[in-house]
Amino acid sequence: MMPADKRKSYSALTGLSFSGTELIARASIIIGAYLAPTMMSVYMGILLMAGTAFIYTGLYGKKQKDKRALVTKEA
Repeated sequence: MMPADKRKSYSALTGLSFSGTELIARASIIIGAYLAPTMMSVYMGILLMAGTAFIYTGLYGKKQKDKRALVTKEA
């Protein structure tokens, strides 16, 4: 469960992420009309790698920062 004082922030971020996803999808359709199929697959691969990097840093990035902060505090 999310904290009660941050529910509005979570809601706003969810709406923003949906709008961003829709923008990327529509831009990809327009770009796909001008690119060759090979270049479109490269474009989709770049988007896939960027999305994977965002998910990875979202899941594990903060834990790594916390571990580094603990190590520096102990030293």
